[in-house]
Amino acid sequence: MPRVDRSEIPNRCNNTVILNLCNNIEIHNICNNTGILNLCNNIEIHNICNNTWILNLCNNIEILNICNNIGILNLCNNIEIPNRCNNTVILNLCNNIEIHNICNNTVILNLCNNIEIHNICNNTGILHLRNNTEILNRCNNTVILNLCYNTEIPNRCNNTVILNPCNNIEILNICNNIGILNLCNNIEIPNRCYNTGILNLCNNIEIHNICNNIGILNLCSNIEIIHICNNTVILHLRNNTEIPNRCNNTGILNLCNNIEIHNICNNTGILNLCNNIEIHNICNNTGILNLCNNIEIHNICNNTGILNLCNNIEIHNICNNTGILNLCNNIEIHNICNNTGILNLCNNIEIHNICNNTGILNLCNNIEIHNICNNTGILNLCNNIEIHNICNNTGILNLCNNIEIHNICNNTGILNLCNNIEIHNICNNTGILNLCNNIEIHNICNNTGILNLCNNIEIHNICNNTGILQCPRLIKTHQSFHPSTIDAMYVLTVNNAHKN
Repeated sequence: MPRVDRSEIPNRCNNTVILNLCNNIEIHNICNNTGILNLCNNIEIHNICNNTWILNLCNNIEILNICNNIGILNLCNNIEIPNRCNNTVILNLCNNIEIHNICNNTVILNLCNNIEIHNICNNTGILHLRNNTEILNRCNNTVILNLCYNTEIPNRCNNTVILNPCNNIEILNICNNIGILNLCNNIEIPNRCYNTGILNLCNNIEIHNICNNIGILNLCSNIEIIHICNNTVILHLRNNTEIPNRCNNTGILNLCNNIEIHNICNNTGILNLCNNIEIHNICNNTGILNLCNNIEIHNICNNTGILNLCNNIEIHNICNNTGILNLCNNIEIHNICNNTGILNLCNNIEIHNICNNTGILNLCNNIEIHNICNNTGILNLCNNIEIHNICNNTGILNLCNNIEIHNICNNTGILNLCNNIEIHNICNNTGILNLCNNIEIHNICNNTGILNLCNNIEIHNICNNTGILQCPRLIKTHQSFHPSTIDAMYVLTVNNAHKN
């Protein structure tokens, strides 16, 4: 007959079937039993080892050493459980105050509503950790790990398959995991490194160091993300507040609806950055970069491939890029310098400082362009409203169908200015200047080479030019072509011209 209400039960071993030990003060050594063991409402239990089948340990104050048991183990409402190791099948540990060392167990572990859990390592199966206050050291587990609604989870490393840590306050060190990792609605995640598979990080407040991951990373609706480096394949970053460092990734990178992005560098593949508020430092990327509908972009430098920047409000410093740059429908662009390849700038409101570029530059349907200087190659500027300071360029410049052009000076090569409304100050250019079908031209002075002025309506001040001046079908001129005012080196041809 079972004994109850004893002060001490030292040894309870080698029994078969049902053992009911309840309301005892101290129990030592419950070992090698087979069947159902019910241990409840005891003050202290030491050494529950090598038992088979079902163990129900509830409402105890202290349980030490629950090891090498087989079957179902229900441990609930206990104050302290220090060692929980080498058990097989289902382990239910719920509503405990403190649990130490849950190691080397097999199959399902349910740990819920505990205050403190230390060292959950080397377990195999499904681990459900919910509504715990503190979990320290969560490592080397296999299969499915569900960590939800916990206050603190410091170390989450070397796990295999599916990890679902969600709605936690703080998670430190989630590294070297394989499989699917879903981290959502957490307050802080400092280190997210060396994982393989799919990583979903959404609705977090702060994420530090997402590095060296392989697979798909979905980072959405986070407040702050720092250091996203050396990841491979597809990266979706949406609706985040701040992303400072985005470097050395391979594949497709989608960064959309973010507030601030810093340092997108050394990436390979396709980068889609759209609907962001502020982007800083997009450098040394290879492939296709799509930057659309952003408010402010600073420093797009040393990229190779195709860059599409459209419908942005403000762009600063597009420098040293190689390939094709498409900048269209932007409000303001500053400093496009030292780029090589084809630059297409269309339908922009204001462009400042296009300098030292090599290749083909197409600037059309812009409202205002300032300072196009020291470029080499072909420049096509057409259907713009206002252009200021086209200086020291080498190659072919085509300026057609513009409303107003100021200061075309010190250029070398061929300048084609046709069908413009107003042109001011064409000075100190070398080469061939073709000015045809313009409405009004002011100050064509100190140029060297061939000047072709045809079918213009009004020309003011043609002075000190050297070379050949051809003015067929001139309608009106405010500078007389009397020999005393024309350089003696000119060969003047006037057909059907009206002189003052």
